[in-house]
Order: sequence, then structure tokens, then C-alpha cells
Amino acid sequence: MDLMLAVRLSRLEVPMTIYCGVDFHARVQTVSYCDSQHGEIHTLDLHHQTDDLLSFYSQFKGEVVVRLEAGGYSPWFEQTLEELGHEAWLGVPQFNVNGTDLLVEPLTVLVLKL
Repeated sequence: MDLMLAVRLSRLEVPMTIYCGVDFHARVQTVSYCDSQHGEIHTLDLHHQTDDLLSFYSQFKGEVVVRLEAGGYSPWFEQTLEELGHEAWLGVPQFNVNGTDLLVEPLTVLVLKL
């Protein structure tokens, strides 16, 4: 491979996997997400009635993995993720020794599962 071709290939933006951990409740979800290209972790609350969930999850391009607890309120959300082409990983709620929901820090649990 010549040097110029190698330089051009090194400048190509390759979409990286986006990982989201979601603490899902009936009216709100806490989302932690990490773009593996930049390594930054962001956390925010999305309210199902007032926030535009579709716009939020549509911003992610490439492979997107969303990990959330399996629950009775989540089937509509799982379907939305599938329609966007995102992968939903469902898990059993997990608690630490103090009984606190580990998904309060949802990305931590997702990374530990990987």
C-alpha cells in the first residue's frame, strides 16, 4: 500500500459502536451512553411524556446497543429501538449488597457485562 493511500484511509471516519445503559421506569428513563470513539460517558434523564425519545435515539448512527432491565413497561420502547435498527439487550434487574438498583449507574453494568 502506498503512503498516500494509507494516509487517506487513516482519515476515514469509521462508525463506532454506541453503548447505552437505561434505567427504565414507567414515566422516565435515566440513560448513560458512551461513544467508544471519544470515550466520553454522558448521563441524562428522559421523560416519556415531554422529551422526544425518538429524536434522542435517532441521533446515534452505526451500531447501537441499548441495555435495559426487562419490565412490563418496556415493550413499546424495545419496539422503537428495533425500528431504529438498534439492538436491545434485556437483563434481569440487579441489586448490590445494599439493595440499591445497580442500574442507577446503567453504563457501569453494561460495561461489566461486556
